[in-house]
Amino acid sequence: MAALISIGQILAPQGNKGEVRVWPLTDDPERFKELEQVVLAEGESDSGQTVYIEGVRLHGQFVVLKLAGINTIDGAETLRGLYIKIAREELAPLPPGRYYIFEVLGLEVYDTEGNYLGQVADYLLTGVNDCFIIKHADTAREFLVPAAREFVREMDLERRKMIIKIIPGLL
Repeated sequence: MAALISIGQILAPQGNKGEVRVWPLTDDPERFKELEQVVLAEGESDSGQTVYIEGVRLHGQFVVLKLAGINTIDGAETLRGLYIKIAREELAPLPPGRYYIFEVLGLEVYDTEGNYLGQVADYLLTGVNDCFIIKHADTAREFLVPAAREFVREMDLERRKMIIKIIPGLL
């Protein structure tokens, strides 16, 4: 099976007819409406059960899904904690210069002078200026880099490399 990408996590049953409440792991929950089927899997697993989607509705910050074959609250309860995944090929294309977070995690980070600074360990959604969390394994040093062109000068996904501009106070 091809690599799967998590797009949501089942939190709990929703109602008593087998629907599940999903925390979307995407910035476009409307995208769930375009899907016909998904894979339900545990954690980082790339294997799981393929299920068809019978219904999708947005409920506040959550997505509510009706999955084929799940018709009771007890059936929905068995899905609690599972991740909803799709094949990488099913991801919506992004405009040039935009990246999915999972593509950026693990990139080796260098400054414009070629000095190694660490790896992208996580991504922090701040609402204003989102930031990459950079960690250096040897020194245990950690710092934030705003996800803005002013700081991130180059991202090379093929070479797994990010180059950033250092300004006073960044490190």
